[in-house]
Amino acid sequence: MKIPGFNLNVTFDTVVQTKKKAEIQAEAKELAGGIEDSKKWLPHYQTAKKNIKEQLTNEEKAIIEEEVKVWKEVGIPRKVQAQ
Repeated sequence: MKIPGFNLNVTFDTVVQTKKKAEIQAEAKELAGGIEDSKKWLPHYQTAKKNIKEQLTNEEKAIIEEEVKVWKEVGIPRKVQAQ
């Protein structure tokens, strides 16, 4: 199901943020010194996402690229939209 405005900009980052959300948040907390308060670690989110993307294997990158293609064709899965 495509939702207008929601499916237009599916990118590699979109899928990484969805599939690696927990890892990105954990990395951001670590970069913030282990602080649990999201307001404290949120400024580190982009760096954390970059770090996680750099750690992806070639196989993981290929899987994510395939998901990007699928999401662009048929839309973002409902279970992802509900998150």
